[in-house]
Amino acid sequence: MKLIVNTVADTDPVNQETEVFRVEHDHGGDPEIFTIQKKLGPNVQLRYMRTLRQSGPLSAFIEIVETLMGARAMDLLTAYDELTSEDVAAIEAIIDRYAAGGNPLALARS
Repeated sequence: MKLIVNTVADTDPVNQETEVFRVEHDHGGDPEIFTIQKKLGPNVQLRYMRTLRQSGPLSAFIEIVETLMGARAMDLLTAYDELTSEDVAAIEAIIDRYAAGGNPLALARS
């Protein structure tokens, strides 16, 4: 299995979702692609910020990955022995951009 994290800033205003990471399996076939919506509801943003404040970044990361991409995404991440801290940081950056309510287009211009 190979995990590929999206490290490219997604500034395409047409797409409603952005790829966070994909998993390519050794046996071939189509990769599993995990995405999140670019516009998250305020309730998701508030839940993320509350967990971040109450329990810290790791708990907030785990909760939001499972909320946005499902338990399968977290299962794959935790089972991937070659996961690096850089991979986790890249995934966190994408999630922070959208879950914390940031506008990636405004961030790209600043």
